[in-house]
Amino acid sequence: MNSEKIRKDFPILQKCVYLDNAATSLTPEPVLAKTNEYYREYKANIHRGAHRLSQRASAEYDEVYRKLSGFLGGKPTDYFNTKNASESINLVALGLEWPAGCNIVTTAIEHHSNILPWMRLKQRGEISALRFVKPKDLQGHFDLEDFKKTIDAKTKLVAITGASNVLGNRMPVAEITKLAHDAGARVLLDAAQMVGHFPVNFAKLGVDFAAFSGHKMLAPCGTGVLFHAGGFQSPMLGGGMVQSVTLDGFELAAAPQGEEAGTPNIAGVIGMGAAIDYLQKIGLGEIEAHERKVAKLLVDGLLACGAQVYGPTDAKEKIALTAFNIKGLEPHRVAVMADELAKVCIRSGHHCAMPLHSLLGAKGSARASAHVYNNEADVEAFLGAIGKISALA
Repeated sequence: MNSEKIRKDFPILQKCVYLDNAATSLTPEPVLAKTNEYYREYKANIHRGAHRLSQRASAEYDEVYRKLSGFLGGKPTDYFNTKNASESINLVALGLEWPAGCNIVTTAIEHHSNILPWMRLKQRGEISALRFVKPKDLQGHFDLEDFKKTIDAKTKLVAITGASNVLGNRMPVAEITKLAHDAGARVLLDAAQMVGHFPVNFAKLGVDFAAFSGHKMLAPCGTGVLFHAGGFQSPMLGGGMVQSVTLDGFELAAAPQGEEAGTPNIAGVIGMGAAIDYLQKIGLGEIEAHERKVAKLLVDGLLACGAQVYGPTDAKEKIALTAFNIKGLEPHRVAVMADELAKVCIRSGHHCAMPLHSLLGAKGSARASAHVYNNEADVEAFLGAIGKISALA
């Protein structure tokens, strides 16, 4: 993998050291060019026009479904576009039927987007219980027996992250999925921190639903995807998704068109297709190996600085993401000082994971997270800043 060549596609890196990729990734020039191509050459609505601009836009848009299938497994009709992972998860919450007395199982390390929709179902009385499986240690390791004990015949859905946006740990998704299916439950995977970082195949994992955001995998903001292994209809209805409508009823168009209400983010989705091309050209295996090296540098360096590091300390168990704290300093202060001292951009706060931070005994944390374009020099600049900050604490 030619790291220096890749970095040239991200001119913003000339201005700073960007290590806030778990929040949102940067967008390479080829993706920006493809997005702008739509606006400059064939801007029109899709699936509704016979003229040449609409035909071109529709063809470019529809090609992204095929790219998603090749990138993440399953059939093109197993995917439809949303604006982000949060919307995708909410659509599942709103679109499934919840039999009386059923429950949902999730974990205590989830992003709020994979907790709040289920909490609302509980508050409204649509499910009888929301059950949380807790990790057995602060590195995010889980005991599969805990899932086996928590999932029962009344469990309708098991909703889990594939990789924590705080701990960085990779979850045993296939094993949890099997336990859920054995009990008759469906599985929803929050893949926001997985897609674009290492090879993922939703069909092979066996999950029933998977959600992710384009903006975390080099694509434009306002793009997201819901994967569903059949048997699901979006609760959203509107223009563009019908085959026919009369005063007596309606007939939906075939998937995926029949899943998407209204005009989508056409340019963004086409840009997401370009991001898939970009990632596949590099190779997901190459990206995974590169990020594993960066993860090791981050963890080892932070430990050497005396920081409190959360999540696995073995880079083989995690993505290139490390949350940490420096004794005596608030996380926000650490982030501000890193920016002021070395133009290093990191995250601070609870990272939309308050329950997890409660388990960690922390009000918040600072977080450094890498992507394909980050290199050893970025990590050295970050650790240099953290070393100076630690000395001041």
